[in-house]
Amino acid sequence: MKLARQVKRWSGALSLFLVSLVWVSIQWETLRGIATEGPSVVDTFDEVALMLLLLATLVVLAYEIRTTTTE
Repeated sequence: MKLARQVKRWSGALSLFLVSLVWVSIQWETLRGIATEGPSVVDTFDEVALMLLLLATLVVLAYEIRTTTTE
């Protein structure tokens, strides 16, 4: 039962982590371009929107981990 309690406690963070992996896989080429060529690679509205969604997901994931560890 202790494992089930831990899974339930961390379910929000795990879900957000999986969503983050989906966003990273969608934006993989853009992220590689940013790493090699800089932010000028992001040139369409779609790429900007997806990057903002990835950033928002990572911020919420960090907040969720922080609140879960301080409970």
